[in-house]
Amino acid sequence: MGTFNYIWTPGSLPSSWKDATVVPIAKSGKDSTDPANYRPISLPSCICRTLKRMINDRLVWFSESNSLLTNFQCGFRQGRSTIDHLVQLESSKGLN
Repeated sequence: MGTFNYIWTPGSLPSSWKDATVVPIAKSGKDSTDPANYRPISLPSCICRTLKRMINDRLVWFSESNSLLTNFQCGFRQGRSTIDHLVQLESSKGLN
């Protein structure tokens, strides 16, 4: 934990943490001999992924506990889904 806080304060990551391995994945149903038919997947270091997860968890907690997000924001929130908007739209049709 101390290492992450030490890095967080000045706001700079060690350069080795910024490196990622890029793996090309072939698109299904496409010609695998054409380089345009691949999509890149980057695999960052485990330590960088751990730091990223910690930062995301803290930001989500802060945003939710301080009511910084509107109730209309459903995507990418725990216990909510973009389908919630579709259900609300469908049920509001009967009110008109």
